[in-house]
Amino acid sequence: MLTAPALAGVERRARSDDVVIAALAILSGCLTTLSWVPQLLRTWKRGHADDISGTYLFTFGTGVVGWIAYGALKRDVAVIFANALTFLLLAGLLVMKYGRTTVSADRPDRNSPES
Repeated sequence: MLTAPALAGVERRARSDDVVIAALAILSGCLTTLSWVPQLLRTWKRGHADDISGTYLFTFGTGVVGWIAYGALKRDVAVIFANALTFLLLAGLLVMKYGRTTVSADRPDRNSPES
């Protein structure tokens, strides 16, 4: 049986481990979420997202929503926050892919008779 001082040491280590685990989760969430920013900026500058698969965006987005639900069920703020931010960035790509109706000057309209 553990003595009171030994139990206190175990509790301190457990709290310390929880802090390290939470920091790892937050750092990992930030890195994976921020990895979308260059793609979003590139797509914004190009004016289109034709080279990004709609199936990929849909599948990835569905997975992100699943992670948000998982985080909510587990009450894990790091999982919820990182995936909610990822979903917002993904939504930006979806808007650029499907929401724009103007044609960029440097590429022909795919629906025009000349293309």
